[in-house]
Parts: sequence; C-alpha cells; structure tokens
Amino acid sequence: MRASMPIEPKHLIERQAYDFFSALGDWMHVSSGSTRLFFIYTSFMELTSPLVLALSFGFIKDMAKHMRRRSSPVWDL
Repeated sequence: MRASMPIEPKHLIERQAYDFFSALGDWMHVSSGSTRLFFIYTSFMELTSPLVLALSFGFIKDMAKHMRRRSSPVWDL
C-alpha cells in the first residue's frame, strides 16, 4: 500500500477557496458554471496582478523621468 502524498498548501488553499465560492453560489442560487468562471477569473487576476503592478510602476517611473526632462528651462540648453 502506498502512503498518501502530502497536500501542498497552495492546492489546499485553492480547494478551500473554491469550496467557499461554490457554497456561496449555491446560497445565492447562482449556477455552478458561473461560480467556476468567477473562480477562474479571480485566480487569473491573482496570478497576473504582480505583473500588472510592475508594468504600471515602470510606466509611471518613465513618465516622471520624461516630464522632468521636458520641463527643463530654456536657458539650460
């Protein structure tokens, strides 16, 4: 007999989160397909949010540098 594999914390949390959303959807009389779709979208947003934040901060930093360069006085040329 094989010993059962330990469950990774990530999978345990995802399973519990899905169970929560599923129960909430049942309570609100929302179809299970809509609940699954919402869970997929929120998982995707969770995974991509650090990338979106990094790109946004980089864009803001570049725009600030561009604005500083643009606002230099005429006599500095």
